[in-house]
Amino acid sequence: KNEKNELKDIDIINDLINNSYNELHSGEWKDVKDVWRIIYNYSSIFKCFFFLKNENYLDALKQLDISLILSGSIIYFYYDNDRQLIDDSNVFDLHLLIDSIQEELLCKKNMKMNLNELDHIKLTKRKRTNNNNVVDDDIVFNNDIYLPVKKKKKFDDDDDDDDDDDDVRFFVDKVIDNIDNDIEIVKNIYKDKNSIKINRIECPSLIDFNEHYFKKNKIVIITNGISHWNAFSNDHDWNNLNYLKSVAGNRTVPIEIGKHYLDDNWNQKLMTLSDFIDNYVVNKNNTNNSDNRGYLAQIELFDLIPVLHRDIAIPSYCSISEIGSEESLNINAWFGPKNTTTPLHYDPKYNLLCQVVGSKYIRLYDQEYSDYLYPVDGKLNNNSNIDIEHPDYQKYPKFNNDIPFYECILRPGEMLFIPPKAWHFVKSLSISFSVSFWW
Repeated sequence: KNEKNELKDIDIINDLINNSYNELHSGEWKDVKDVWRIIYNYSSIFKCFFFLKNENYLDALKQLDISLILSGSIIYFYYDNDRQLIDDSNVFDLHLLIDSIQEELLCKKNMKMNLNELDHIKLTKRKRTNNNNVVDDDIVFNNDIYLPVKKKKKFDDDDDDDDDDDDVRFFVDKVIDNIDNDIEIVKNIYKDKNSIKINRIECPSLIDFNEHYFKKNKIVIITNGISHWNAFSNDHDWNNLNYLKSVAGNRTVPIEIGKHYLDDNWNQKLMTLSDFIDNYVVNKNNTNNSDNRGYLAQIELFDLIPVLHRDIAIPSYCSISEIGSEESLNINAWFGPKNTTTPLHYDPKYNLLCQVVGSKYIRLYDQEYSDYLYPVDGKLNNNSNIDIEHPDYQKYPKFNNDIPFYECILRPGEMLFIPPKAWHFVKSLSISFSVSFWW
């Protein structure tokens, strides 16, 4: 009888999830009533408890992640009959439930791996790879996440990097070391004569930044402004993709698939961060195929996965604003393989684009040249019809080599200040992880 009631309950929960899901997709996000977000959120929590009862932790985690993506992070407060908050300790935060599930998964993983710990140690001493071939002493044991990982290599100019993607621990700073080669590659592709160099300044004071750049809407690169982030430290190094997988690999995230969001074949998929890294970031077949290229783009990842928020910090420059402005701060993540592209567009807010992993080529045009950039008609009019890499000068004759533009290669540890409505095109030159702050 209890089993029948339970099946009936899960059917009701699934109906609530499906109905609220349809309502969430019935129009523009801003026009959807909050009640549908709350219903979807509550229903997901109930379904999560059903999964947890059956020790199905991964499905429980996935259901909560999808709820966060679709309905946002909703915190519930408990009140008495007089609408007074009963107790701060009774606040229900979805992230607390997610953290508990993550801890349970980690405990189970560690218990399982601990049983085989001696085998891993023997593997190190025998100097064997997963395919049982004898190799030099290049395997170490990682006590934090119980995975055998390869030692970081020192790369020479004549190193062959064809097998780097197969490393258990994948370091992307090899490409960073070859940044001069990237510059030459870019110079060979983009030969327009009206390029304007962007100044690089080392961590200016708030007063200097406000007076010389913010007030004047002047593009600038700031160096040594985010080097203190945990994301650059040894223990939290985002260059180590295994670190990202260890703290967030089970989490479900939305991934863009295709050349870019203006392409007819573009679509989105939900997948775990580990699957995205394995199948799209380090998979050369998908990296080189623009139709199947994956990109975690413009995602408020740090609201979804707060543990990664601890690896970054909000730049103090974001505290500067125009008089009377009440713009909120949006923090977005941009993570993907080499050749991911964001087409020429502008954003209505101030933007600090912070480069953590890899390098990106960026081209920018001042707002005054908007008419020469052929904005897209309709709701996407902050995008340009111009394909920067393959411009059609006959179709768009006003776009020509006489239009001045800025360009740069943004390196790890640097921030690019982009004023509102400054057009910009972005292309990653390597595996790349960027964080943007809009305000």
